[in-house]
Amino acid sequence: MKKLFLYLYLFIGCTYSVLAQDTIIISGESIEDAYINSVNYAPNGYAPTLISAHWTYGGYEGVGRSLIRFDLSEIPEYATVLNAKLSLYHDPTSEHIGHSNMGGDNTGIIMRIVENWSDEEVTWYTQPITTNTNWVFIPAPESEDQDYPDLNVTRLVQDMVNHPDIQLGFIIKLFDEYELYRSLVFASIDHADPDLRPTLYIEYDNRIEYDTIIHIKPGSVDGKDAYINSVYHSPDGDRHTLISSVWTYNGEEGTGRFLIDFQLSQCIPEGTEILKAELNLYHDPVSDHIGHSTLGGKNSLVINRITEPWDEHAVDWYEQPETSSDNQVMVNSSNIFDQHYLNIDITDLAQAIIDDPDQGHGILVKLVEENNLYRSVVFASSDHPDSLLWPSIDIYIGLVANANDPDEDNIDFSVYPNPNNGYFKLEQKNTDLRSPVDVLIFDESGSFVQRVIMREKIVTVDLLHLPSGIYYIQIENQVKKVCVIH
Repeated sequence: MKKLFLYLYLFIGCTYSVLAQDTIIISGESIEDAYINSVNYAPNGYAPTLISAHWTYGGYEGVGRSLIRFDLSEIPEYATVLNAKLSLYHDPTSEHIGHSNMGGDNTGIIMRIVENWSDEEVTWYTQPITTNTNWVFIPAPESEDQDYPDLNVTRLVQDMVNHPDIQLGFIIKLFDEYELYRSLVFASIDHADPDLRPTLYIEYDNRIEYDTIIHIKPGSVDGKDAYINSVYHSPDGDRHTLISSVWTYNGEEGTGRFLIDFQLSQCIPEGTEILKAELNLYHDPVSDHIGHSTLGGKNSLVINRITEPWDEHAVDWYEQPETSSDNQVMVNSSNIFDQHYLNIDITDLAQAIIDDPDQGHGILVKLVEENNLYRSVVFASSDHPDSLLWPSIDIYIGLVANANDPDEDNIDFSVYPNPNNGYFKLEQKNTDLRSPVDVLIFDESGSFVQRVIMREKIVTVDLLHLPSGIYYIQIENQVKKVCVIH
């Protein structure tokens, strides 16, 4: 069995049955923002105005974007965000013309930033990377001075609360940056009028729904992924780039797709109920292929479950495995050429793979529409030289949902948490305690590895000295599977 590159986070005893709701309003010094422009090379973190535009500046055509970051440290990690509203107000004192649709539609978009930045240093050419997951539209304004006091950013804030290492704020830009003379103009945190400064209103509660989070990020030795192309017929399982595209290759029109198998059955017992699964794909900045491209139209993706085995060193376009559209996942078109695609919700698809491993052999990712040329998405594979860019998946598991259901024969017992980090509990479910009870533990090959004498209704088992993997717990004629991940 391959040893996967895994992390396991446990939150035992952190599930609350009583609602602990709270509300905060983030404003003032808890906010950092900046305006960047493709014509202006200097940092501009103290401007009174946040502008998203395509305009002319000093006779040069340029694009403007704005960045804003809120201090979310008061909110506990993994708390449930019930409601989050961003308030942006038109800046009536700006030297720039107000909201303008002179050149066409000026709908805006808010996306999460996933790379660090500083308002004192960020420029157009050093702007941070974003993710397109759960983006929020800013509807085109009906007047040149319209305010936006209640933009719903709940899902974006939830993503940041769940991932405090990348609580790096939002980028605000025009959805379409191609046509000239369109703009959105808001007051910044440095505006003279405090009533016009941005604020973020958040309602949340402290309930943590997860006690176990499994992070799977295999590298070149452990990873299983492949790129297939209708023009290139040879297998390409060692390529450092995963591409979904319709493009020209050697002068011939071709289609690209890619496959990934995180081999969930190696670390998650069949039938385990998961609460959430998130897929993370990272743009490949060193690919020979052009980055994410919408030159020929939208590059929206569809993710389907692979239902038959495949070999990354043998699969090609004409030997690609069967897939199922059940529980398929649709992914937004990219909006910036080098975006990461983080925290894509694939819960139902991952649950289907876990429930039926014989019909769950990973995912196939392709463009929704594979006809029009010059559209692509370009991600790093598990063979990429930068390990930070390897594809990954996060599986969230709850304590109650994860405990084995008791059987009816002989001694009923449960195992929890499962998966675990080497420590887990065995609990007798019988009304009358039977003691002592002999517990035998075997590895996946069937070899005996440890014996435990169960003298109490609940005992703790220590398998830290054994390698990660699947183990079988036998009490009398009952056998249950447990997954250990160090």
